Amino acid sequence: MTKTDELIAYISERHPMQSKYLAKVRNEMTDQDIEELGNVLDYFAEDHTIAEMGDAYLLFVEDTLAETKYFVENGSSRYRYSTLEDVIDQVYSNKAYMEKYMLGLQVSGYLWENHRKILGYFRNVLKSTGGGTRTGNRPGAWTILRRAHQSRRF
Repeated sequence: MTKTDELIAYISERHPMQSKYLAKVRNEMTDQDIEELGNVLDYFAEDHTIAEMGDAYLLFVEDTLAETKYFVENGSSRYRYSTLEDVIDQVYSNKAYMEKYMLGLQVSGYLWENHRKILGYFRNVLKSTGGGTRTGNRPGAWTILRRAHQSRRF
């Protein structure tokens, strides 16, 4: 079982509503997606277990849904944190929360369809510019962004 499969199994067990979606995602993942997500998981495995990474992803999912719900319920005109000071005070200054959130964001790069499409877009653009698409053993999305910047096309 790959680390990607371990992560998906853990998330599906902890949050059964994710199970059907993640089974679909897993079937759509390319070998490159699986390898790169495995590299991301390996990179963070020095400090985090698969369970911690799965919980971080679920935190990211649940918080994103909660903030979307808040925005819609308030007339799509007001975010919960409406100023930079609010966000710094209530979110960014909470180191433990931000560590989990950013870890969840990294995982979402491979599990959320829109995030995978963005990653695929950059892979294709970089391939056409000779910038390469392999992310090695570094966290995928950040490496893609670095390579995009180096390509001077953005």
